[in-house]
Amino acid sequence: MYFIDARQLIILFLAQMKILQEHYVLLKIVNSHIEDLLSSTVTSKELRLADVYEYIKNKDDTKQVFANSTELSQFLRAIAIEDVKFLTQVIPSCSVDMSNFIKFQWRFYPRERKLKKETTIQDKNLATSTTQTVNIFPRSKIYKASNGVKVRSMQELHIYNKLLSVKNFHIDYDFQIKGKGKIYYADFKITNNKTESEFIWEHFGLIGHPDYDEQMCKKLEWYKDIGYEDFCNAGQFIVTIHRTDEEFSSLVDKIISQMKKR
Repeated sequence: MYFIDARQLIILFLAQMKILQEHYVLLKIVNSHIEDLLSSTVTSKELRLADVYEYIKNKDDTKQVFANSTELSQFLRAIAIEDVKFLTQVIPSCSVDMSNFIKFQWRFYPRERKLKKETTIQDKNLATSTTQTVNIFPRSKIYKASNGVKVRSMQELHIYNKLLSVKNFHIDYDFQIKGKGKIYYADFKITNNKTESEFIWEHFGLIGHPDYDEQMCKKLEWYKDIGYEDFCNAGQFIVTIHRTDEEFSSLVDKIISQMKKR
């Protein structure tokens, strides 16, 4: 009878742990790219494995690991066979049909998004920030962002916390802008310290009310008159509204992703 001594068992255990750790780290990297890809479009859609590979094949942290989509599939397949629950915990958007053992069917879905009513431990305060001393509508500021600043709505809270999670950003809340003999306060002024680009972000959360809509139109026309160009046309002026949480969350992610590069 062949016996494995304690030292050999420890070596085998440590080797298995190292493999598991390497798989976990690589899965986390793949998941981060999948999340970026899912958030890069406003309209929610499912992705296939080929879509994921096309996105990650030129990324610095994965291009040397997966030479083609088959290798990515084999990596995910091996983990799914071993522990599919572990796979979907690390990549929560992943769904795999394993009924055909020869060819697994992979799908990646955007997770349902609901705006949070309060800041949680997952909301990181990595950016620098300042707030105007003039407190605009103070009684309506009941939502506290990750830097301790109070904002007026769940939608502003979502935008602010997302901005604060970007290390290279500096954010001014309720930023004063003067022009054409008028003074307005923008919701956010964002400076990308890495590229030295600056952006103004206005969120209009109460559309559908006649007085509010009229003031919104006047403000937008004023921005145009003082030379602000639309973000969609490579400009620095961002405007958002809210229809659904999922669409709004995806749009915010897409805007911030583009701001990081500009």
